[in-house]
Amino acid sequence: ANRHVRRALAAAATATTTLVLLCVAWTARATEDGYLGVDESNNLHVVAPAGGKVVVGGVDCAAQLETLLTTVGELQARTLAAETLLAEQRNTTAALEQAVAASDAVQRQWVCDNYVRRPRVVLTGHDSFVSAMAVHESLLFSSDSDSNQVWVWDLDARPVPRVIHRLIGHADYVISMEVVASRGVLFTGGEDSAVLVWNLNNLLDVPARISVPGGNPLFALKADPMNNTRLYIGTTDGVVVYNTAQVGSAVLEHTLTAVSNVLSLAVVDNHLFAGSSDGTIHVFNISGVQASQAPTYVRHLQEAHASDAIALAVSPDGTTLFSGGRDDRLLVWNVSAAATPPSSDTDVVVPDFELTQHTEPVHAVQVAGGRLYSGSGGGNLLVWDISYRPPHLLYTLDDHNADILSLAAGSDNIFTAGWDHTIFAWSTLC
Repeated sequence: ANRHVRRALAAAATATTTLVLLCVAWTARATEDGYLGVDESNNLHVVAPAGGKVVVGGVDCAAQLETLLTTVGELQARTLAAETLLAEQRNTTAALEQAVAASDAVQRQWVCDNYVRRPRVVLTGHDSFVSAMAVHESLLFSSDSDSNQVWVWDLDARPVPRVIHRLIGHADYVISMEVVASRGVLFTGGEDSAVLVWNLNNLLDVPARISVPGGNPLFALKADPMNNTRLYIGTTDGVVVYNTAQVGSAVLEHTLTAVSNVLSLAVVDNHLFAGSSDGTIHVFNISGVQASQAPTYVRHLQEAHASDAIALAVSPDGTTLFSGGRDDRLLVWNVSAAATPPSSDTDVVVPDFELTQHTEPVHAVQVAGGRLYSGSGGGNLLVWDISYRPPHLLYTLDDHNADILSLAAGSDNIFTAGWDHTIFAWSTLC
């Protein structure tokens, strides 16, 4: 209706303009009989002397203008009424959308309360604790501690995921994993000081082996996102840096000894964060790293944990670092501040927030689907909404009956595992 009114208004305006132009042309030639005038409000009108008429081609300009202007006024009023009606309709539509959103929120909450807060899938079969996991597409990798193997689960199998391979090669517990999807490889690190490199396109291939000097456990593995052939390894001696471009003959490039007893690693914004058994987190600048140029030491976050900085994770936008420690605390850090070199000895970076809802050591942290998941002793998984500052605790999942040691994120699941030999798959819907 509004569209039709606007079209009529445009037509009337065109007719008015045409008639005015005719009158202007006439009055330019016959000003003795009449002329166009502008009143105090700048309105154009026809003035005729002694009450006479201005006629152009048989048309009474004043009368026609008055009629057209009246029509235009009526159309303007109708347009205003139509716009008012449309505004009311828009308000009604917005109210309906809000009602639908509220209904969806209620339904979503019901799903969260009655379905999502229960494990979607329970995977059993491990005879010992599961200390490390990783996900690649439809495959879940989990460490089987007693056998020193890595189990491969087909997540698409029905009615439940099942083990399709057992990767054999380590001589001791497998305690760390890293998938580099862009290269199609899986790195696994063990208590045997070895990193095995598995071909994700053919898991039956014999893995390449990297023997890390020192004979120490390899607690953490992290690939460099800027150069996916570079691998950082957390060990008792520090952070060991390998170039794995030639998988069968990896090259040891650097050992970063500014930190020791490295339990966790994270890479974000050209910086490597290394969590230590003394509770501190050390920061290195890794931009431009090559065989002849080692990472540059930036600072250490001394106001971190009272002991063992066991787990690290980064927000999707790369602005926030989360750390979990044996002191039962979950800390939230500003990456930019943490990665800035200190201006003096008294320049200390402190966490933005300290989350103390855990009552036992925080062994694992993982970010997925806009949520932060933190697993701790006692089998508790805490789920946080990280869009809030500080993060808002949504709920606690306590189906594990022993410590959670590892977390891994899939496309729509978060996997948890630990001392109870069991893997739970939880939906990331909520």
